[in-house]
Amino acid sequence: MSVIKKAAQDLKYLLDRGYNKKTSLNLVVNRYKLNENQRNFLQRYVFSERDIQMHRSRLLSIEKISGRYIVIDGYNVLVTVEAILNKRNLVRGMDGFLRDTS
Repeated sequence: MSVIKKAAQDLKYLLDRGYNKKTSLNLVVNRYKLNENQRNFLQRYVFSERDIQMHRSRLLSIEKISGRYIVIDGYNVLVTVEAILNKRNLVRGMDGFLRDTS
């Protein structure tokens, strides 16, 4: 098993038990001696089951928003599009959402 996969499992374990994400991330990064890119990956990839369910609960089907006004966080969209155009790494988080890793 790869180091990053083990680190992701350990981080998820801690998050699922209610530990603070920043503190848990620091612990895992130090334990596995991860570099900044690996740290950024874990930060944007791993979520607790509670957070995964909360993020997914906010998804709306096209039928629910059809004919309605919606508000989009343009900054995050632009950051992601910029990452794609500049061929930077993206990750699909455990919650299913696409994020840049920078």
